Amino acid sequence: MSSAAVQEYRNQFFDVVICGGGLAGLTLARQLRRSLPNLRVLVAERTTRPLPEATHKVGESTVELGSRYLQDLGLREYLSENHLFKFGPRFYIGSGQLPIEERSEIGASREPIVPSYQLDRGILENDLRAMIVEDGAVLLEGVKLSILKLSPDDEDHEIELVQLARDGNSTEVPQSAKDTDGSDKQSANDNVRIRCRWLIDATGRVALLRKRLKLTRGTKHRANASWFRVEGRVDINDLVSPDNKAWHKPEWAPHRWRSTNHLMGPGYW
Repeated sequence: MSSAAVQEYRNQFFDVVICGGGLAGLTLARQLRRSLPNLRVLVAERTTRPLPEATHKVGESTVELGSRYLQDLGLREYLSENHLFKFGPRFYIGSGQLPIEERSEIGASREPIVPSYQLDRGILENDLRAMIVEDGAVLLEGVKLSILKLSPDDEDHEIELVQLARDGNSTEVPQSAKDTDGSDKQSANDNVRIRCRWLIDATGRVALLRKRLKLTRGTKHRANASWFRVEGRVDINDLVSPDNKAWHKPEWAPHRWRSTNHLMGPGYW
């Protein structure tokens, strides 16, 4: 969105303002507009399209309940045409030194009755942004959102939107265009105030409302995770010699790669 587009909404009222245009914010906006077509919904998102297809987000493997929700949003045909049907979860249990083919394998032997999907998050979120605009929601991209007032009663909440300045030749903000705290610099003329009845925090780890309301709590659960991407298709069957007929013989064996494959052992999975 251009700065002028943001200015169009100065002092306007929205029934719902959603902070964050990721998967959670976009699907909620679509759900609200499909359920209540007269609802005024605005989604404010810091990033702009086009998003990279290999976006730095996890959550590409859906479970059946999540897939049902996406289908209820009218996305069944879209998902079938643009993403992969998941061949269920699959687990390989054994020590870290044990070859794949010698581990206990637990997984589907036929297509699951209830479908789920392997999603390309970048593709999905690009497409969902276009969809919610078609649904009638207002999507403002490249904006920073600040909460001016949270009303504890029936009064409206007050929000400030700022169009972020960008270098037209780069997606990165140059150091000269940054404030002293390293954030994107903006012009005071770009500040736009709006009001809303409902304010939804879909900012993920930014945790806009949680931090504002000081609701952060610690956890005693200790866990670590790391992940990386590999270009192309990774077929777990390629890790086992073609001479191992017992491994490759089952009719469902060629579909292992569509599963969410878990290598499991003591202390990890």
